[in-house]
Amino acid sequence: MRLIAQLSGLDALSLKVSYLINAARDGLKLSVPEAAQMIVLEAQANVRVETGNLREHIHAESLIDEPETQVLQVAPFVEAGNKWGFDPAYARRIEYGFIGQDSLGRNYHQAAQPYMRPAADTVGSDALATIKQGVYDQLDAAMNQRAA
Repeated sequence: MRLIAQLSGLDALSLKVSYLINAARDGLKLSVPEAAQMIVLEAQANVRVETGNLREHIHAESLIDEPETQVLQVAPFVEAGNKWGFDPAYARRIEYGFIGQDSLGRNYHQAAQPYMRPAADTVGSDALATIKQGVYDQLDAAMNQRAA
């Protein structure tokens, strides 16, 4: 006695899996910037404001934009041609503090006033949940479209 089993429809299954992979990639691409913006807004709310310059410089920028990898950096400064390499030059001093003599010979004992790390700590888990939900939402939408 022979038992014969044959799979059919694998091409259709392959197309469906490919469609879901693309949906997951789309969800990642859409949700990572949203999650980064959550951290930006929290850091802007945390930072001590005198002129608003530092708050205005807090932003997210894309470092890697690939289908399966999205890397955004949230930073309190932008690259600049000055001797420090970034602007505003005091962004790190506010976050980490500063003890010692500056380039003008002034002595400081400046306590840290962190705003970036607390922002990441406060909304980090919500940002991660936003990314997961974004991927799930795109997968759900793709499955609902294919089912219709």
